[in-house]
Amino acid sequence: MKRMAGAAGLDLTGFTDAHYALLDNIVNRYVAEFCAYPCQSLRTMNLRPGDVFLDIGAFRGYVAVMAAQRVVDHGGVYAIEPIDENGFVEHHRDINRLTNLTALKAAVTADGGVEAIDFFRTDNQGNAAVKDHLRGDAHTTQVANMGAEALLRQVVDEMSEARRISCSLTTNGTEVTVAEAMIDALEPIGGIDYVEIAIPVIFTETEARAFASRVAPRGWHRTLRRPWMRLWHTKGTSRP
Repeated sequence: MKRMAGAAGLDLTGFTDAHYALLDNIVNRYVAEFCAYPCQSLRTMNLRPGDVFLDIGAFRGYVAVMAAQRVVDHGGVYAIEPIDENGFVEHHRDINRLTNLTALKAAVTADGGVEAIDFFRTDNQGNAAVKDHLRGDAHTTQVANMGAEALLRQVVDEMSEARRISCSLTTNGTEVTVAEAMIDALEPIGGIDYVEIAIPVIFTETEARAFASRVAPRGWHRTLRRPWMRLWHTKGTSRP
């Protein structure tokens, strides 16, 4: 497409790059996520029975359902999705009889001091905290807000026996900010032996790499398998 545009004297770099990113997103974030071996879902591949999984930005809830099946009854999954009329998560939970899946309707941000925030969405239920991550027809709405620290406190209180927490964080633009707030909030909480956070890096790889370098001295390791970066801590959540 770029060659054809160049021959016609047109610069369609932004257009073609956006479509390449979309195809990469579809193949890697959805198709590979649910295909059989040798495909592996980076977000759920390390889950064990009894784990806790947070699906922040759950959208339709597909990953949350897979996680709920892997952590089984004595584990727990929290699917957090801010749009009120998006009932897919609850529908998937009920039809699959997943009693270990909790649906929370809120956006998750680094700032827990506000009850509601501006959110952007499109007519096909695409939504984001950053308008640039959506099409031009996105409009503003207000959604309930939950701070990263408050969410983690709720999870730890309700799942007090859990020793491993994994998180898929897909908030369309604020992943690094929220992930950093989660790491800061987790460090004072005792009793957690393993923490894992997966964030997409299609549009934020430079920012995500810098973030991973900042938290590396605190014992956090990283794996980059585009479009995902996985951060994990294997020695609890206290500073080394």
